[in-house]
Amino acid sequence: MQLVEWTGLLPPETDDAIGAVVLDEAFRIRACTPSVLEIAGYDEHDLLQLTALDVVHHDDLGRAADVINEVQAIPGRRAEGLYRLLFADGSAHPLCLIASNLGPEHANAIVYEFHRPSARLRAEAFSEDVVAVTALLAEQRPLDECIDAVARLAERHIDGCRLVVTVLDSAKPNTVASRHDIDDSWRQRNENCSSVELPTNVEAALDVHRAGPWRVSNRAGCVDDLVPGRVTTVLTDDDDIIGFVEVIRTSAEPPEQSEWLVHALVRRILTTVVLRHRIDEQLRQAADHDSLTGLVNRRRLLETMEAAHNPAGSAVIMVDLDRFSWINNTLGHLVGDAALVHAAHALTTASPPDATVARIGGDEFLIWIPSDAAAGLASLVDVGESIRTALATPEHEASVGPTDRRTHVRASVGVITMAAGESPGQAISRADDAMYRAKRAGGDRVEGRA
Repeated sequence: MQLVEWTGLLPPETDDAIGAVVLDEAFRIRACTPSVLEIAGYDEHDLLQLTALDVVHHDDLGRAADVINEVQAIPGRRAEGLYRLLFADGSAHPLCLIASNLGPEHANAIVYEFHRPSARLRAEAFSEDVVAVTALLAEQRPLDECIDAVARLAERHIDGCRLVVTVLDSAKPNTVASRHDIDDSWRQRNENCSSVELPTNVEAALDVHRAGPWRVSNRAGCVDDLVPGRVTTVLTDDDDIIGFVEVIRTSAEPPEQSEWLVHALVRRILTTVVLRHRIDEQLRQAADHDSLTGLVNRRRLLETMEAAHNPAGSAVIMVDLDRFSWINNTLGHLVGDAALVHAAHALTTASPPDATVARIGGDEFLIWIPSDAAAGLASLVDVGESIRTALATPEHEASVGPTDRRTHVRASVGVITMAAGESPGQAISRADDAMYRAKRAGGDRVEGRA
């Protein structure tokens, strides 16, 4: 078909339509109305070099491709949908699209009509996206995937917005996530703040949150004056703040009620996601660690050893406390527990930095040193002696009185080096044998060899 024929397929311009384009079977743009060029800012020659998918926002490409394929397969008019179209300056704008396949008599040309989205269409698209995002909660997706999905939802339904999500963590720098570049000083501020030392805009949002439900105040957070157009909402567990969301908008005007609804939903979903993630972390911690000492357990240690690329040459050190049953039976389990906690601290302090220290039984501990770290050790027996000495120092005693020397923590230590082809279980068994040789020799000593 000649260009003039493609142009003849364009529908007449109406008051409720922004414009239209015609696509061929390869989805290439072959003609457009003048209004499309005027509104989107494209040069006609440049636009006619593009395909339909070249002018769709990348987050909407999947849905747009599905619709185009469906329209191409069956002639006729399709239901309207909400998509973000890219203008010549790179900005994205939500528009209502209605696609029509003109059939074989017109070379199966596809016409896309652009309309301003109605409130009804926006509400329908919002509902569909909410269902899709909340499904993530049931799928147990990682925290970063959930944050990304919620950010996509917000960016689709708040024109020109960017999300910055901060999840507070008392044990390490906070998680700061955004799909866009943010200033280093801003990221550093968010990484280092805490629930008792919040940024000014977050404190203001927290005051709004504590003032009452957003439905009453018609606000889900606060618009601050520090960054024009920024809306801040908080993530809370009861009265405890667990994170916050900062939305940078292109408009500095206060949000309308429909936009506040998006902010409120983002806050609710992200709060649920963060709480679920924390519960998952607690469950993983409980599954992988000893509850008394905080050391990893036998199962987690074996997983670590089995995952090693080159276990041959790594060091295995078995440690068994001497006379521990006497401490438990004579002085009570509280003193026994204190002895175990002191022993765990001593072993962790005395072991090389790359070592994994585990509690594998009642009073049995195992230290695994990867081959790379073990290769740099002058003597494995010397490492065992350092561990034995650390356990016996007064700093690590579990004593009921300054004169009760019977409660000093002592240990029998067995050290071995893993051989090529040896399984973790076999290596642990050899270290166990070495430890029992030390115990039979009177305890408080190191046995074994490379």
